[in-house]
Amino acid sequence: MAETFDYLRMVRDSWASFLAKASLRADNALTDIGNDAYKYERASRDVLGFYNDLLGTWIDLFSGKITAPPLKISIPIKQGTATATVTYPLGLTAGSALDRTDLVKVGLPAGPAIPKANVTLTVQPNGDLTIALAGLGAIIVGRYEGLITVQATGAPVAIILVEIV
Repeated sequence: MAETFDYLRMVRDSWASFLAKASLRADNALTDIGNDAYKYERASRDVLGFYNDLLGTWIDLFSGKITAPPLKISIPIKQGTATATVTYPLGLTAGSALDRTDLVKVGLPAGPAIPKANVTLTVQPNGDLTIALAGLGAIIVGRYEGLITVQATGAPVAIILVEIV
């Protein structure tokens, strides 16, 4: 039953993406019309682009190409904590080779990233993912984000959200 709702959410997200593109296209067209800069070539491009996006959305829905966005794993950590470990049930194949990016600070004030060398990923025999973070003692308050991917294909597995509070 949960898979059905996941699919319906993906369908909703596909249409939301299509509508966002159409809305942006219409907004830019209205701005250019107001500035008397909207010409025949641009109108043709907008109409063809709209139908291309529409057709692409339908094809993706019927061909099964829509994919779920990567899971977000949120890890709240108190400032001054040197290390942290979290285990998350993902149902991965034991021994899967995963890769990760640096955890980059999002927003201001700017700060250094948490290097990927300080992020250890271990897939447990039951498929759970253990994320171990080290070297956090000097990290400033803020939100840090990074991506976990399958090493062989580069396919996204999850997004790590570390919140230093």
